[in-house]
Amino acid sequence: MQIPPHQEPQPASIPPAQANNEAVSPGSATLSTTPSQQVPAFNTNVDQDRFAVKARGISLYALWDSRHEVAEPPIEISNGIGIRKKTYGLWKVRHFIWQPGSNKTDKPAMTAAEVERIIIALLDRLKELYAANPPLYLIFHIEKLITPESPFSRFFRNKKKTSEEFVIDNKEGFLEQHIQPLCDLGAGYVDNGWLPNRFRHYDQSSHKKGWLVISPTRALFADVDVEQVITLASLLQPYYTDSNRGPGILSERYYDMLVLIMQWVNNQDSLQAVDQLKGLVVSGTQAIDGQVWLNFAVAGIGILIAFLLTNPNNSNQLIASMVCLAIASLMFWGYARFGQRVFLFIGWLVALAIVPCLFAWTQVISIYDAVIKFLPHL
Repeated sequence: MQIPPHQEPQPASIPPAQANNEAVSPGSATLSTTPSQQVPAFNTNVDQDRFAVKARGISLYALWDSRHEVAEPPIEISNGIGIRKKTYGLWKVRHFIWQPGSNKTDKPAMTAAEVERIIIALLDRLKELYAANPPLYLIFHIEKLITPESPFSRFFRNKKKTSEEFVIDNKEGFLEQHIQPLCDLGAGYVDNGWLPNRFRHYDQSSHKKGWLVISPTRALFADVDVEQVITLASLLQPYYTDSNRGPGILSERYYDMLVLIMQWVNNQDSLQAVDQLKGLVVSGTQAIDGQVWLNFAVAGIGILIAFLLTNPNNSNQLIASMVCLAIASLMFWGYARFGQRVFLFIGWLVALAIVPCLFAWTQVISIYDAVIKFLPHL
C-alpha cells in the first residue's frame, strides 16, 4: 500500500488550536495538533511475535453525502469481500465486509500479516468500484482483538490485574504498530493539517473498552461493536465536508467535529462508571446471599454435632450429613467469592442430600452396597 506524499500545511489553513502545538498521549481525551515534519514509512515485515494479538471481524465503511448519487454495489462476493448498501443519517454507506457470510464466532482470527492483506484488499475493492466517485470518509472496523490470557489469572486478583494490563499493552502495541499505519492513521501521518487522535473508547453493549483512532479523512474502531460505528457516522455531518476540495472533513471544521468526538468519548466513560456501579451492586448482593447460605450450612453442622454427641448410635448418618453440609458451605463460599451461580446450584444439591442421610439411611446404605457390588462387573 503506497502512502501519499506528505505536503506541508499552509499556515492560513491551520486553526488556532493547531498553532498552540497541543499534544496528545494515547488514550487521553485531548487534541493532537502538531504537524509532523516527515511521514514515516511503513515496514511490511511485521514482527508477529512481539504482540501475540490477532484480529477478527474486519470491515470497511465508505461514506458519501446522501444528496449525491452513488453507484449500486454488486450483489456477488468477490475475493471474499461482500458489499452491503446502508444509510446512516445523512450518509449513503457502502459496507465492505471480509467473509460476510461468517458468524461472529466462526470468523477466523487473523495475524498482523493477514490483517494487512485484508485491509489492502478492501481498499483495492473500493478503488476498483468507486475510483470515479471516491467516498468522503472511511471508517475501518475490527470487531475483536484477541490475545492469550493466563488460565488462572481470574482466580488471583493481583495476577488478574497484571494480566489485564499485559493484554491492554499488547493490544495497544498491535494497534499502533501494525493496524494504524495500514489505515494511514499511524504516528506522524498528517491529514488536512491534523495528526490522528487515539482514544480509549467504552462500548456499553460489550461492557469493555476498545480504541478509536480518528483523522479528517478516516477513522478506525478496534475491539468495539458495530453500534459505535453507526454513532460516529451520525456525529460526522456532510456539511463538514466539501467534495470540490477533496475527501475528508475540512480543516477549519475538523476542530468542531473533534470536540464532539471528545464529548462522546467522555460520555461513554460516564456510562462505564455507571455500569461499574451496577456491577458492584450485583456483586454485593451475591456476596450477601452467599454469606447467608454459608451461615445456614455452618449452623446445620453445629446442630448435627450436638446430635452426634447425644446419640452416638447414629454416628454414620450424622457424619455423612456433616460432610454434605461442609461441601455445601464450600460451594456457598465460592458463590460469595466469585459470583458464579453454578456454585450456588451445587451447594443446594449437596445440602439437600442430608435429607436421605437423616431420614432414609437404610435405603442409602443398600443403594451404596449395590453400586459397590456392581462396579467390578463393568
